[in-house]
Amino acid sequence: MLVVSLALLWKQELEVEILFTCHNFIDTRIRAEGRMFYATFVYGEPDQTKRQEIWQKLMNQTQDRTDPWLLTGDFNEIIESTEKKGGLVRPESYFTNFRTFMSECDLYDLRYSGNFFSWRGARNDHLVRCRLDRSMSNSAWAEEYPSGRSEYLRFERLDHRPIITIFDTTKKKKRGLFRYDRRLKENEEVQKLILEAWNTDNTDTVEGKINRCRREIIRWNKEKHLNSQEQIETYRQRLEEAMTDEQHNAKLIEELNENLKKAYTEEEAFWKQRSRQLWLVLGESNTNYFHAVTKGRKSINKFSVIEDEDNKAVYTESQITKVITEYYQKLFTSEPGERESVVTHALKPCVSNQMNEELIKIPSPEEIKQALFSIHPNKAPGPDGFSACFFQSNWETVRTKIISEIQLFFSTGKLPKNINATHVRLIPKISSPKKVSDYRPIALYNVYFKVISKILTLRLQPILHGMVSENQSAFVPQRAISDNVLITHETLHYLKNSKAKKQVYMAVKSDMTKAYDRIEWEFVKLALQRLGFHTKWIQWIMECLTTVLYTYLINGSAQGLVKPTRGIRQGDPLSPYIFILCSEVLSGLCNRAQEEGKL
Repeated sequence: MLVVSLALLWKQELEVEILFTCHNFIDTRIRAEGRMFYATFVYGEPDQTKRQEIWQKLMNQTQDRTDPWLLTGDFNEIIESTEKKGGLVRPESYFTNFRTFMSECDLYDLRYSGNFFSWRGARNDHLVRCRLDRSMSNSAWAEEYPSGRSEYLRFERLDHRPIITIFDTTKKKKRGLFRYDRRLKENEEVQKLILEAWNTDNTDTVEGKINRCRREIIRWNKEKHLNSQEQIETYRQRLEEAMTDEQHNAKLIEELNENLKKAYTEEEAFWKQRSRQLWLVLGESNTNYFHAVTKGRKSINKFSVIEDEDNKAVYTESQITKVITEYYQKLFTSEPGERESVVTHALKPCVSNQMNEELIKIPSPEEIKQALFSIHPNKAPGPDGFSACFFQSNWETVRTKIISEIQLFFSTGKLPKNINATHVRLIPKISSPKKVSDYRPIALYNVYFKVISKILTLRLQPILHGMVSENQSAFVPQRAISDNVLITHETLHYLKNSKAKKQVYMAVKSDMTKAYDRIEWEFVKLALQRLGFHTKWIQWIMECLTTVLYTYLINGSAQGLVKPTRGIRQGDPLSPYIFILCSEVLSGLCNRAQEEGKL
């Protein structure tokens, strides 16, 4: 197929249907390996004033398209300033039309390897490089072909790099992770099932009871197949029949309307839970929004390519897992160093006996309940698959065993096995991540452990301001991090005046790379001991830190295993306070240096 500036060629074994052609794109429907998807091959308009017409024409052609859809080619456009080097800087308004087109059509860039500056051209006395070529897809295509990626090849004779889109046409079925469906909290049959499963063996641990509940819920789901969308269609059809029936049955119509309303609520709750958009207030028709957010997040979070330490791209899931686990095992491995003398020199005891008495009390049932119910019910669950919603809605069933086991931890200082297992979700920090360091790790851990961490945090919080120096303001009650901005402004203002210039002052800005991940456990223990914390409190903290095991969520399944020997978790409410107390060593060293006239 040839269209002026576009040529499309394909192998005979592919079934390609041409849907629309013009000077700027060829729209097709492709069937391969028994599966179908749309593919559009694009040549963007070189004239900037005409590009919006092309995006509008594409949107008109595909406005009702919800099936898998892939776009690839030379778009002659970029979406942000980082996709251009050299030449004039383009204002943000320049990117609006192309971004709007991508947003309206539910399009996301495919993961890529190679140098994405796909075009180069000389402009007077300088060189300009841009990412004009790209491959992108809608979320339906990304879900259907999770291995999809693009690869930028080397320049040949032309001023554009060739770009290849690679994907596996055979769909591999994976066993998904269990996630407690919060719609079940209103289901009386499931509530009864949970009660029976939990109380089957009173000698069992919390972990054993949770595992039994999970198995029973999975079994029930297979038998009953709770599907709100199917229920909605059934009730709509029955309501239509009842409304058009000549024998008007008001009671039946009222009952069907109530059931339909309940099914709509359940469907919206399901997609809201999966979308994680906790800030949005439920309205009448948010289901499509939540569905789109969920699909979009899947596209953004999927792994199809990543670069290792040698900048070599790997593509298979096993290779990607290996690169990720090796990176974090190295990052979380302890390193030797002189710590005791540094901590002793920097810190002074400041925790009183009265403070310690409050800190090391065995928590009451009410304190445990308050800690549990302070956790947002719909936050992402840990490896056991149960969010706080499960425990809160079944509190009367689970309370006795939960309370006794948590109190047992505070008595013995030992956590039950596997309770501190943690899933790590890697969230992209930039729009086109290539390396593991381009992702932010977020720890997802079990509610059982969250309650313990929450109790420790709530006890530490009230006394923190008395232990932390004034130059630390983050996370400390009655202090604002914005104070640091004012102090910095005043410092820079002082440096500008003549008095500071005569005495040769300077300001130094420092940054701690991977600060949470590099904190040594020995350093934490030494700092807590020096500050005067009770040995029991220190034992609790160290047990929480040292028993963690990490597995990584890669394309919908937990893979790899990392056993750290240092570091604290992103996402744990206790972590910021541990970090602040350890940072007090730096503050103490600065204060000592200032007293000695070295600063």
